[in-house]
Amino acid sequence: MSPSSSTVPTTCAAGSSLRLSLGEEARRGPWSELAADQGTRQALDTLRTRLGDLHAALEALRGRGKGLDSCLARGTEFGRRLTRLAEGDDSEDIRWYETQGKGFRLHQTHLQVADIFQSQRERYRATWIFTSATLAVGKRFDHFARQLGIDDARTERWESPFDYGRHALWFVPRGMPDPTTGTYGTAVMALATQLLEYSRGRAFLLFTSHRTLREAASELEARIPYPLLVQGSAPRAELLERFRRLGNAVLLGTASFWEGVDVRGEALSCVVIDKLPFASPGDPVSPPASTPCDAKHEPHPSHVCLLPLIKRSMRFSRTALSCASTSEAIARGVQP
Repeated sequence: MSPSSSTVPTTCAAGSSLRLSLGEEARRGPWSELAADQGTRQALDTLRTRLGDLHAALEALRGRGKGLDSCLARGTEFGRRLTRLAEGDDSEDIRWYETQGKGFRLHQTHLQVADIFQSQRERYRATWIFTSATLAVGKRFDHFARQLGIDDARTERWESPFDYGRHALWFVPRGMPDPTTGTYGTAVMALATQLLEYSRGRAFLLFTSHRTLREAASELEARIPYPLLVQGSAPRAELLERFRRLGNAVLLGTASFWEGVDVRGEALSCVVIDKLPFASPGDPVSPPASTPCDAKHEPHPSHVCLLPLIKRSMRFSRTALSCASTSEAIARGVQP
């Protein structure tokens, strides 16, 4: 029996059917939403059946070649994970899904990682060193250590050598419309256009949704005289290389785009964020993750949500060459 004659095409078709059942829009959702839809449940069951057929076909060919044996091992593991996701278990893990383009992902996320980390420490008897500019909360490391189940850590904290007070400007505009209204996006674009005139391009514009990103790209194309680079139009590495080389470009991306990004020099002198990067109330992971923090009287969830903003703000202004003209505009309405 050849796995390519019928089982491979039918398995691929089952995966495509599941993707279609999840809707066309890119989104993230809880597993309960997926399970509540009869068509999606049927598509998931069909995919599991087709994977079982593929596994049986590959099992019949065991030992015929390293490539086929590798496919068998991967298929076995994939089927095991899919079964665990579909049937659930007694753990506190969060099951959820996300879609983007023609693909989808099914996730099982651990809320508590202390036990997992401790098992790793037992397995690898070594010195573990954690460093970050944002590990401490209120100048203490208790929150981070508790999350990993660490009670015997030696901790040290040093002040930053970078003068953020002199080399960075954090601008929060007042009088902005409510972010939930239709006029908010227009107001953000009007403000961003003014800021780009001051910075002469050389900016990141970061958005909390792909839809807002696309709308901004369409509107700014005819309004600014600077090169416009948009997430999705090219690979991220290529966009960043072009941004650095052009020297006056404006790069539009979602909040996740700037993970790990470090652009030194004056090519990046302004960052505009349309909203504070809080997780959406409908995010399938964040609400449960924040509940234990409240119950244990640990740092409020808003502190956790702001960590990415603080960390990235520090990164953009930590070099002597680039920090002199760095500014951040958080286009989020605040009360006078």
